[in-house]
Amino acid sequence: LVTQVEHQLEDKLMISRTAILVAPTKQGDFYVRGQEEHKRKSIKRSSALMRYLVSDRRVVVLEGLERKIEDTSEDTERKPLEESKAELDGLDASVVAPVVIGENVNAIIVLGRKMSGDPFGDDDINLLELLGPQLASAIVKSQLYDQIRQFNVKLQKEIDIATHDLQSANDQLQERNRLLQVIQNITNLMTKSLNLKKVTQDIVDSIDKEMNYLGGVLLFLGKDKRKIFPEALTEKGAITKTVLRLLPKPLTEYQGNFQDDSTLTVKAMRSGKMEVGENLSDFFSPPIPPRICDAIQFAINVKSVVAVPIFSEEVIVGALVYTHNMPASELRKTDFEMMQSLASQTGVVYRNIELYRQLEQSNTELGEANAHLQQLDQAKSEFVSIASHQLRTPMTGIMGYLSMLVAGDFGKVKKDQQQILQNLLDESQRMIRLIRIFLNVSKIESGKLVLERNTVHIEDVIQKSVEVLSKAASDKGLKLIFVKPKQPLPEITIDKDKVGDVVMNLIDNAIKYTDKGSVTVSAKKEGDMIHTWIIDTGIGIEPHEAKNLFNKFVRGYGIAQINPDGSGLGLYVARRLTEAHGGKIWVESDGKGKGSRFQFTLPLNPSKEGELSAGGDHLQYTRQNR
Repeated sequence: LVTQVEHQLEDKLMISRTAILVAPTKQGDFYVRGQEEHKRKSIKRSSALMRYLVSDRRVVVLEGLERKIEDTSEDTERKPLEESKAELDGLDASVVAPVVIGENVNAIIVLGRKMSGDPFGDDDINLLELLGPQLASAIVKSQLYDQIRQFNVKLQKEIDIATHDLQSANDQLQERNRLLQVIQNITNLMTKSLNLKKVTQDIVDSIDKEMNYLGGVLLFLGKDKRKIFPEALTEKGAITKTVLRLLPKPLTEYQGNFQDDSTLTVKAMRSGKMEVGENLSDFFSPPIPPRICDAIQFAINVKSVVAVPIFSEEVIVGALVYTHNMPASELRKTDFEMMQSLASQTGVVYRNIELYRQLEQSNTELGEANAHLQQLDQAKSEFVSIASHQLRTPMTGIMGYLSMLVAGDFGKVKKDQQQILQNLLDESQRMIRLIRIFLNVSKIESGKLVLERNTVHIEDVIQKSVEVLSKAASDKGLKLIFVKPKQPLPEITIDKDKVGDVVMNLIDNAIKYTDKGSVTVSAKKEGDMIHTWIIDTGIGIEPHEAKNLFNKFVRGYGIAQINPDGSGLGLYVARRLTEAHGGKIWVESDGKGKGSRFQFTLPLNPSKEGELSAGGDHLQYTRQNR
């Protein structure tokens, strides 16, 4: 653009030489574009001529500047004018015209002398003033175009680099995905079985089928930490047959020595690092003779060998030796990652199989121990049942005679003897209750509990228990209160003796663990259930203890100090007997020292005839009329 304008001006104005000086930046100096730097004519932005052009912003003609210098007498004004003329002389210029856009000078038009020798007239000046803004706009557009072109070139280079990087990343991603897919496929094969022989064969076969390598050998370290024995060899048709044919004896008979051998395989196992080599004999000799290794290598075209150690929980257990039909230099990074991953997976599988073996052995031992314990438990239950039966009969007789003596059926008893007999009777009753608990536990756990159901009023069952335990309550200074319902409750179909045991156990417990106050018993109908409460003002229960109180041999914290004679079976029997009737039992308490509320519900009628299930034990019952 600049060159074309220069030529047009030279032709139209018949000028010997024209130059357009352009500043590459807003703050830079002006120079002729295209000239070599050492020959380049320029106008410095800080020069007197430039200051003159910026301040006047009009075309400067050499003759006019000379006249202005002659007319100026003040040195301060004259000096910059003379410096400006000197710069024009240096440029060999007759006319200088600023090219201005807005507040900035974008270029400077420098014209030499006319070839005719005529001075520059008003028409020439007007032409330059008219050309200035148009040239400035054209230069700006040209610079903008040049910037865009340079930006496009730079952008294209960056796009090319980014495209190359993206393609490279995509290739790496595809290779990584292939690696992950291969490892996933191998893992799926390895986790389908817990048979060590099958799993190890699947591992070495995957070296060919999934990883597309020549093949491999899986070696394990013996439990003595000395022998290294081959566990599996890749099955690859003719190649495998060739290898086995070249071996003088079966593969399993070639065992290395972890302590003494110096093969690369042993080195990898000792160092825990992968070993890479070209010769098969470097990895397997000894125990296989070198000439046999060389023959195998030639026959199946082995170009490189890689040994990767196998660890299980940071303990060396073996090695995977891979064979390739390409030099090691052609193996990619992902190849080494795949080989390492397979070895790591093999270590995990090895550990899992070992754990499975140990688990099977433990299960066998536990099964035998459990069977023995069941036999002992059965013998214990039978012993408890027999002993309880044998104890109940004489104790019942003793309690009967003691009751008759206390009542005076055999004559009047002295006062001091009366108290002794009463104490014996109380202890006999306590012993009978304990025997009944043992009998119930024995029957529940042996599955021989029989419920003899009949229709009764629950009030009668509660009243009987209250009467039996009223003396025990009065001896402790407690009030034992039975709050009878205002209206008789409907009849309920239950085993009255078993439900009586439940009520008896709950009231007896309340009396034992209440030092002052009262024990209150009540019952009412709720829907198709009878709901019974035993509320005491005793020691109370922590909420976190309540849910476990109905388990066998469980007692509240600190209870043993209050009542060391407890068996830990009473509430367990109460729960099992309640559940056998299709009911529920639970306890509520606001905490230590705030009393307890033991409750249980029973259905008015059993859910079905015949066999009931309660906590896994089958219970038989018969139904009778009252």
